[in-house]
Amino acid sequence: MHPGVRLEQQTQRLDDLTVRLGGATRARVQRERLRLEELYRRLMHRSPDRLLERQRSRHQDLRLRLGHAATARMAAAAQRLALAQRALNAVSPLATLARGFAVVTRADGALLTDAGAVAPGEEIEARLALGILTARVTGRREKE
Repeated sequence: MHPGVRLEQQTQRLDDLTVRLGGATRARVQRERLRLEELYRRLMHRSPDRLLERQRSRHQDLRLRLGHAATARMAAAAQRLALAQRALNAVSPLATLARGFAVVTRADGALLTDAGAVAPGEEIEARLALGILTARVTGRREKE
């Protein structure tokens, strides 16, 4: 084969290989660029700033939930306390006194529940809702 033809063929082959190498290089650079972009995106997703922001948001949500739960718990406790107070007031001796009754005792503090247990002339005390009366028995009547 003639050296000029051969040189022309080799030049053509060299040009073809140069074009192929350029295309392969561009394709490789593009693949690496895409891979680096994906790695960067993943890195930013795991960034301490983003993690910290997610934790702050979670913390704020939990604080709100805790506040609502505490408020509900306090309301329930207040309702139970009010019910207990009403039940206690219903059986309280002080509530009985407030309705106009009295607790009567001997001068020594012994509780009186029977008129027959007191003699005329004996001193007694009557505890009222607001204060205590000292009295002397002038008479007595048995249960009617």
